[in-house]
Amino acid sequence: MTRKSPASHWPIKFWTGWFLFIMLLIVLSYEKGLLNVHATVLNTMSLETISTSIFTTLKILLVYLATSIIPIRWLYVIPTSFFISTFDLYFLQLIFNIFHGTLLITAVSAVLTITFIGIIYELSVINVQTVDNLKYQQFDHFISRWWHSLISTIKPKWKLLVILAISYVVVLSITKS
Repeated sequence: MTRKSPASHWPIKFWTGWFLFIMLLIVLSYEKGLLNVHATVLNTMSLETISTSIFTTLKILLVYLATSIIPIRWLYVIPTSFFISTFDLYFLQLIFNIFHGTLLITAVSAVLTITFIGIIYELSVINVQTVDNLKYQQFDHFISRWWHSLISTIKPKWKLLVILAISYVVVLSITKS
């Protein structure tokens, strides 16, 4: 049995504030010369860039999988905070590409940014719902309850998550050097 988590406004306010705080730090670092931003260059896909992109995506998935095992609802905040910081860098790169890149590079950068934040959002929701649904699972062992909770939470979201992950891997592999 799956129960939807009640919508709350505090996560939206928190993540918006975190996004703006990290963006301010990034912009200040750029202004002080501590951060170098340049236009994205598209590369041809190679086995190395594809495997690196797949490994990066799997690391993101495994981090959220590991935090969903621990039955503390707010624990997802830790990886999400880190990944929002990464999203800020993608977003800054997108803005830079809008002003200094070609239309194709800007579009690729936009797809990279959107797919990344889509993956983070979906995995955060899956993480919270998995932890919330643990109490509704009728199994004796914790791992069985966690597994069934995870499966019941992923079922309605797996198609979108797979599309986002594949898109992210493809776009990341052509933007990696």
